[in-house]
Amino acid sequence: MDRQPTNALQTPEEAAEALYGGNAAQPVPIRRPPMPPNDPIETGEQAVAALYNKQPLPVRPGELHGSFAAMQAQLRSAEVYEKTGEQLDLDEYRVYDVFPAKLGKMLVDGHIDNLLANARVLDNGEAEAEDLALEQQAFANMEENRRRAVAQYGPRDGEDLINRTIAWARTQPFAPMLRERFLGTRPDIAEELIHYVFTNAIR
Repeated sequence: MDRQPTNALQTPEEAAEALYGGNAAQPVPIRRPPMPPNDPIETGEQAVAALYNKQPLPVRPGELHGSFAAMQAQLRSAEVYEKTGEQLDLDEYRVYDVFPAKLGKMLVDGHIDNLLANARVLDNGEAEAEDLALEQQAFANMEENRRRAVAQYGPRDGEDLINRTIAWARTQPFAPMLRERFLGTRPDIAEELIHYVFTNAIR
C-alpha cells in the first residue's frame, strides 16, 4: 500500500514559516559558497550521484533493470494483500518479460487471478465441483485452440504449432504457472503463445 505523505505543511506560507521563520513573500536568503571553477559537480545529476553514491538496482544475470511484468504485478499487489494477506514477490514475474506486452499482461493477470482463486475457502464439495468444472473447461479450451490454430495456419502447420508450443512451454520457468488451474489452455493466452512460437520460429 502506498505510504501517504505525513507533511502537514500545505501552503507556501506555512512552509516558509517552518523553514525560515518568516513570510513566503520574503524568505530568508540562502547563502552558498562560490563553486570552484574546476569543480567536477556541474549538473544536478552529477550532484545527486556524488551526494548519494547513486548505483543501479541489483538484478540477476541476464535480467533487465526495468521489468514490465513486475510493474504490472505491482499494480495488483494491494488487491492481493487485501484478499490474501500475502505480499507478491515481484521478481517472480520477470519471467514474462520475454513476451510482448499484451501477452505478458495476460499471463501476469492470469497468474494473480489464480492466486486469488486458490485463496478462497471452499468446503470439500465445492472444491470437487470446481476442479471438475476446470477440467471440463480445459478440454473445451483445447478443442477451441486446435480449431483456431488450424483455421489460421492450416491443418498441418496448425497441429505442428500446437505441439511445438506445448513442448517449448514445458521447458520454460513459467511452466508451473501455465499449469495452475489450466491457465495455459485459455484460448486468448494459447493463441498468443502459439503466435509467439510461430513468429520466433521456435522448434
